[in-house]
This record gives sequence, structure tokens and C-alpha cells, in this order.
Amino acid sequence: MVITAEQREERRGYIGASEVASICGIGPWGNPAEIYAMKVLGASKKETAAMRNGNEYEPFLIDYGTEQVSQHMERGVFELDTNPEFSQKAIEGKQAPITAHLDGLITLEGSKQRVVLEAKTTRFLEDYGKPWSDEIPAHILCQVTAQMGLSGTRRAFVVVMGREVNINMYDIAFDPELWKLIQAKCADFWWNQVAPQVQPKGEICLELLERIDRHSEDNGMELFGSKAEE
Repeated sequence: MVITAEQREERRGYIGASEVASICGIGPWGNPAEIYAMKVLGASKKETAAMRNGNEYEPFLIDYGTEQVSQHMERGVFELDTNPEFSQKAIEGKQAPITAHLDGLITLEGSKQRVVLEAKTTRFLEDYGKPWSDEIPAHILCQVTAQMGLSGTRRAFVVVMGREVNINMYDIAFDPELWKLIQAKCADFWWNQVAPQVQPKGEICLELLERIDRHSEDNGMELFGSKAEE
């Protein structure tokens, strides 16, 4: 999803679902100190070719993923809502403001069950497990867990396109204990670092890693801006 300058400035006021893994110290594209710089100092992610590629293929992947989910669940699609937003408000000292912009929210026919659809492109399809399993990189698991927690859904599907247009689907069940860990870590980050403007250390949340039992080690986030180096 393409983010405008206005939306980027607005995002300084909350934690995005795609940022929670970095706050927990297990994001491949950032760490708590870098997310702090974005929220407090106004630093921004530098757009990469991979980001542009992902935005270009997102509509196709959403359509493809929706069709695959319908076949997998053996139900027709009642409604597809693209880019819906779900948020929770800040509660001082207890709850961080977190927002999720979903790639897709599918409502299935019959029971009207709602499921999250997240679209990804990657050069490293080998980081994912068997198609239709829940074996996805830790940072994406954190992202879709936050999406499910905020949207009140209990199932998410991730459609991933690798090189040479190889496309796999993954089926993720909501883990309430993982969501609690994410919530606690984000609340600590917001109220003990962002709000008082105390720069955090790039620490890994070992308890969360143990809950996930898998993680990605690559790191490629870049920051730019006059205040990003402070």
C-alpha cells in the first residue's frame, strides 16, 4: 500500500502493525531505536525497489489470494474490503495506540466469517515453509497477529510471491498469548520511550521469540532525514 506524506506524518502518532516486530527487536527492517526515531524525530523509511515492487503487485496478489481463500475454505466471498483500518486508542501507562491497515478483509458467504488477507513479495521464498502451513517469518507473524487482534478476527491468510512469480499461500490462526506479549511490549515502548522521549536500546524480546519459535535474521532498514542521525 502506497503511503502519502500526510499519512506518514499521521503515523508518528501511533504504532503500525508492520512496526511491532521491530519494537520487539526481531524485525528485519528495523529495531526499537529506529522506530523511536520515526515517531519522535520524524525520520522516514527510504523507499526501495522492493517496496515499489510490492505496491505494484499488491492488487494482483489480493485478487489471487481472495480466490485461493475461497477455494480453500470452500465458500464464496460475500465481500472483499481493501485497505480497511482498525485501531486501538492509547491508555496511559497501559495500552499503546496501535493501528493496522489491512491489505484485504474477506467476508465469506454462509457464516459471514471474516479473515485477514496480507499480500507480500519477497526475494527469499525459502524463508517460508510449506504452502498452506503457518510457517512464515517471525516479523510477518507479529504483523498479522496485530492485524487479527485489532480487527477482531481469528484467522489470517498470507499470499506471498517470490521470484519468477512463484506464489504460495499461508494459513495463520490467531494466538491470543502472542498478542498479549506484543501488546505489553508496545505499551512499554510507547510509555517508557516515545512519550517521555527516552531513546531505547535495540533489545530482543526473548519471551516473544520463544512463543513464535521461528525468526528471520536479515536486516535491511534504512532511515533518512536531518534528525535521523541524532
